[in-house]
Amino acid sequence: MPQQALTNYLQIRTTPENLQVITPNMYNIKLWGTSGHAEKYKKNTFTFDVSRLKPMNCPGHCLMFQHRVRSYRELPIRLADFGVLHRNEESGALSGLTVPASISLDDAHIFCTEDQVMDEVKARPGNYLGDLKTWDKAENDLKLALDAFGRKWQLSKGDGAFYGPKIDITVSDAMNRKFQCATLQHELIICFLSAHYQLDFQLPDRFKLEYSDEDEGKKEKPRPVMIHRAVLGSVERMFAILLEHYKGKWPFWLSPRQAIVCPISKKSEEYALQVKKKKFMKLDTMLMRTCELVVGEIEAATG
Repeated sequence: MPQQALTNYLQIRTTPENLQVITPNMYNIKLWGTSGHAEKYKKNTFTFDVSRLKPMNCPGHCLMFQHRVRSYRELPIRLADFGVLHRNEESGALSGLTVPASISLDDAHIFCTEDQVMDEVKARPGNYLGDLKTWDKAENDLKLALDAFGRKWQLSKGDGAFYGPKIDITVSDAMNRKFQCATLQHELIICFLSAHYQLDFQLPDRFKLEYSDEDEGKKEKPRPVMIHRAVLGSVERMFAILLEHYKGKWPFWLSPRQAIVCPISKKSEEYALQVKKKKFMKLDTMLMRTCELVVGEIEAATG
């Protein structure tokens, strides 16, 4: 189906550099308290006593990074997750495939050093967390990456996530409606100087993520930079945009019915069924399709 074809395409393109992982759909509320999402999105998560359905993957990926000692030699570590997320949107905000309550997100998180940010990436909201100096550095990293990309871009002041600036890619559908799809976010680092700068602000700090650098004798280990990356964003939303754009006439690689077999007479029906079985095609002349294979006695004779 088209939605699975989109996911397969992305998996093929990103698998060589990403470690694909699967995270649980439900976590204890304490995890979301640690990450800061419990308070920030308390109205948008489905809650069952002390557990919550997963609205995002980043805390789970932090646990994966955290489960053993890490070395600078391992970085960057790239985790890709295609799991289902659930968000308790307001009933008036729900809108078909563009804003559903359950979404499939091509969600990747990259743990790297500060020096690796530019290679991995190649404006500040009103309720931002962390200190201004750290935000400025993170914003500058993303600006340099966009400049190196060489295409036009614009600054959208105040649209950053609460934990760091980000790059959003907006796509227009056939009716010129704009939807934000792909996202790349820079998870900020707070210098661990005292209890005042503890892990209250950004995920690497909140989860006490650290790695051993070249100076292994140093008591204070550095924090990794965490980059959030989503190429398609919500697969459902991208599917809705493509549905409007192609009006049901899908490109060959996305089409659920890439071809149909049409016998020109009853004498050719048996051969047409053989072709359909061999090529895994469906006999259906009423639906939109990419191409038609017309077979007759000549094709049956020549195979």
